[in-house]
Amino acid sequence: MNQEPNPTLQPDLGFDPSLLLQSLLKNEEHNLMVTVYTAEGRIVYTNPAKQKACGYSSEEMLGRHPSEIFNGAETSQVAVKRVCAAMQQGRAITEEMLHPRKDGTYFWAEVQMNPVLNEQGELTHFVSVSRDITASKQTYDALVRSEERLNLALQGTSDGLCDWDVVNDQTYFSAQFRNQLGYEPTELKATREAFLDLFHVDDKRIILRTMSKVLDREKHFDITMRLRCKGGAYRWFRGRGQVIRNAQGKAIRLIGATTDIHAQRVAEEMVERYTQRLEESHAYAEHQSELLQEQAKDLQKARDIALASAKSKSEFLANMSHEIRTPMNGIIGMTELLRDTPLNNDQYDFLKTIQQSADTLLTLINDILDFSKIEAGKLQIDTHDFHLRELIESVTELLAHRAHEKHIETACSLSAQCPDFVLGDEVRIRQILSNLLSNAIKFTETGEVILEASLIEESEECFRIRFEVQDTGIGIPQERLDAIFENFTQVDGGTTRRYGGTGLGLTISRQLVALMGGTMGVESKLGVGSRFWFELPLGRAKSGEVEFRPVPKCLPGLRVLVVDDNAVNRRILGEQLSLWGCASLCVESGKRALEILRLESYDLILTDMQMPDMDGGVLAEAIRNDIKDKHIPIILLTSLNNVFEALPLGVTASLSKPVRQAHLVQKIAEVLGSPSLQVATPKEAVAIPLALEGMKILLCEDNPVNQKFALKLLEKWGCSTRLAQTGTEAIFAWSSDDFDVVLMDVQMPEMDGYEATGVIRYREGELGKYTPIIAMTANAMEGDRERCLNVGMDDYIAKPVKSDTLYQILRQYLKSTEGNSQSSLKSRPIFTHLSSFDGERLLENCGGDIPFAHDIIKSFLSEFPVQVDDLEAAIVGGSPESIAQSAHKLKGSCRSIEAAGLSGMCVEVERSAKFGDTDSCRIWLPSLREGFSHIRQDAEQFKEQAA
Repeated sequence: MNQEPNPTLQPDLGFDPSLLLQSLLKNEEHNLMVTVYTAEGRIVYTNPAKQKACGYSSEEMLGRHPSEIFNGAETSQVAVKRVCAAMQQGRAITEEMLHPRKDGTYFWAEVQMNPVLNEQGELTHFVSVSRDITASKQTYDALVRSEERLNLALQGTSDGLCDWDVVNDQTYFSAQFRNQLGYEPTELKATREAFLDLFHVDDKRIILRTMSKVLDREKHFDITMRLRCKGGAYRWFRGRGQVIRNAQGKAIRLIGATTDIHAQRVAEEMVERYTQRLEESHAYAEHQSELLQEQAKDLQKARDIALASAKSKSEFLANMSHEIRTPMNGIIGMTELLRDTPLNNDQYDFLKTIQQSADTLLTLINDILDFSKIEAGKLQIDTHDFHLRELIESVTELLAHRAHEKHIETACSLSAQCPDFVLGDEVRIRQILSNLLSNAIKFTETGEVILEASLIEESEECFRIRFEVQDTGIGIPQERLDAIFENFTQVDGGTTRRYGGTGLGLTISRQLVALMGGTMGVESKLGVGSRFWFELPLGRAKSGEVEFRPVPKCLPGLRVLVVDDNAVNRRILGEQLSLWGCASLCVESGKRALEILRLESYDLILTDMQMPDMDGGVLAEAIRNDIKDKHIPIILLTSLNNVFEALPLGVTASLSKPVRQAHLVQKIAEVLGSPSLQVATPKEAVAIPLALEGMKILLCEDNPVNQKFALKLLEKWGCSTRLAQTGTEAIFAWSSDDFDVVLMDVQMPEMDGYEATGVIRYREGELGKYTPIIAMTANAMEGDRERCLNVGMDDYIAKPVKSDTLYQILRQYLKSTEGNSQSSLKSRPIFTHLSSFDGERLLENCGGDIPFAHDIIKSFLSEFPVQVDDLEAAIVGGSPESIAQSAHKLKGSCRSIEAAGLSGMCVEVERSAKFGDTDSCRIWLPSLREGFSHIRQDAEQFKEQAA
């Protein structure tokens, strides 16, 4: 207040107190601030509550006007003017305004100003009743801020907002709430009745009871309800919110958010229905479970029987392979030896029949084993770079003699778009092509068999090559085309009786193609012929994709006349000559060739030998006699098996069919007098064996026929051979002499080759020598090679042993008779006095890096004692599986430093553990520890000698 209180005014009411009391009694609130004004608006009375709230005494407030009381800087002067105007007009008014205190602070007050009239109706006084509403205003402000935050949050969601002002019974719906139900703003009234009308009749009672409970005593609510959408359908919603109360705890607002949970609720109802169905099915399921348990027991028994059967089958195949291959080794071996002796024509024919029969039997055995491996999922695809044209030409050439014996034409063609080198499994592709070509020749009596390869598509990673074998044979009925790829199936029983075979070849071929990621099919017409094809993805060769073979300068522009009655041969030769830049003309007969030559001149003539009416020899003679240019070079292409003692009259040179591309270009260059080309062949033919003079070999073999074959063959090569017929004899012979190589049969009486090798490797550690051991086994099942190498053998030969294969392997271990550095024997270390490990081989494995070899030895010395302790703990524990694992790990450590003796011991421990013989495993522990002490000593010598 800006004015001092007037001391002349006294609290003289001058009116009827009963009227004042009556006015006060009209307000039932407590702690009311009462102020009495004169008709002119001057204070004549304030009650203690008013004085306390404002901080003024009664005397300080007497005589003041409302404009003097509500004069704070933050008080709305507009509201003050409204109050003053009402007093001037003698009417009542209610205002909310900031009331200043004496100390300069403010509080919110609700001021109700009422006029007081006397009995005559004259204005005598004003009575002001005020309430402190600061707490309510703060609550309201907080509510507004909260609502603003809520609206901001809801803008980022799909939730709707409902706000019910309980005091004024006003309802607010957000736009999103209307959108949830599909209503326009004008279609949904903002009233409580309209809101309650939206509830599903089954939910309304629960909702009303919940709202009543919330308004009465609770703060938050979370309910699930169905609300009616615009179209009349109901959707499920979740309503969550809270109650806003005033300072007295009375509910003044109810605010909530609605979330559309219809899809979730429908899904829950579906789950409930399905759950109910499942519960209804539970009893039935329990009954079925009992039946299934009984069936499971039966299936387990059947599974055990099937596994036992599969194991028996594998063992049977392995045994059959061994039993059949052993006599086959003798048959094929003796045939090869007999072939090198003087024979008359009849004897040579008999020998040839024996050899062909043996090869056929061996093919059947291999087919059965391949089928077994594929069926068991154990056949592996081995990819490497190979020469595609060489494969096509060599496989055709290999089988051509069979076709020529039946007077069938054979030819092969590789399209110019195909790469020279590709990445794939050459062995398996050769096997498939050989099978298809053999079948084509077998089922063709007249006509031709053609092998062609072409490029289907190319990508950055690979080529897709299509191989086709076409024949003019008996053909296949349409209804049997799919059946011929089934196991043990041929076209019909008569075919089997007439042509033979197991019916596995096509089955294996198709499965091999599938394993390599390709497809295979057939097209055929009965009595006309068949076309078998397969497509394979072959990778780009790592060593290079293009083979550069220079074309002789004489070929581009060369005019060549091709004479052949076979249209396919003419096409293949014509395409090849065109690629070399030659101008070629292909005709079908000698008569037509003579007609052309009388009219045109040519630089070269390529003519087939076998042609109707006029063969190639007659044509050559006619050309020399009748044609003006009598000196045209003539190359004769012949499918005959015999070799000309002298070329037919007039023929310059000859080539055997099917003609290899490289041979053709070489022969053309020769007859034209061009410099001879050195044609590279991807694989060298086995040379005439060089004498293996002085090579000492220990032959370990128990089969008399195989002994005779091997001894005779080794004697022929100049080897000095000692025979051992059991594993025990092998160990004794090895211990009493030095050998360059041991040829070890793996199945022998008393002690097999595996055990004998283990003992030899162990004793080598004591004696300080190393002898290469080559396994000779008739076992050809999956894992046989790995088993041989794991026990310490150096190489592997499958029986029946081919002489050229054995020779090439022995050549790898042949010592130089001059003792120079070209010796390839592994048994001559450069480190002397090392009895426990092969220092030379270790250093070779490390690429000659001596520090690296030292690191390997250091790691071994630190790891081996721990690993032996682990092995001993496993043996004490008695678990064969743990023992085998520990021994296998120890074996790997020994091999890392080429400790063959210790490695052999580990092999025996692992083998005994796999057979459950844990007592035998324990016997090797002292020897392992003793062997380690020798390695520790030799490690120092290695370090000194390597330096």
